[in-house]
Amino acid sequence: MTIDELRIGYYVSDDAGVYCITALDGIYQNVMLSGVREGEWIPVEKIKPISLNLEWFERLGLTDARTGTKGRWAYFQDGHQLDIWELEDNIYHVYLKGIEDMLTIQLCYVHELQHIFLLQSIWKNAWNSKKSIKR
Repeated sequence: MTIDELRIGYYVSDDAGVYCITALDGIYQNVMLSGVREGEWIPVEKIKPISLNLEWFERLGLTDARTGTKGRWAYFQDGHQLDIWELEDNIYHVYLKGIEDMLTIQLCYVHELQHIFLLQSIWKNAWNSKKSIKR
């Protein structure tokens, strides 16, 4: 995991537990984590990504939409849909619908899914502002 993959608010873990990133230092490659050694910078190489699983999908607000034995989760907001299909253990495909075209990507970790939510909100805002411009 590198500092470039992370944003404030993303969940990561270390040997002691799961934490939320509260600050990033790109120069020295350090992060600050909520609830652990407040005010102390931790080298990014000491934190680990969290593997996606049912518990994390639920914590992040996705709905279980299974139709068979393989997992499927869905997230709906303002007419936009995010579908996640399990390909194999801890490897998922994400389908983002409702913007213009469908985007498909593969992910394995919680911070990657959080990044999709961030991108979805950026795209939604860009799409809505594009629709409001009168030509």
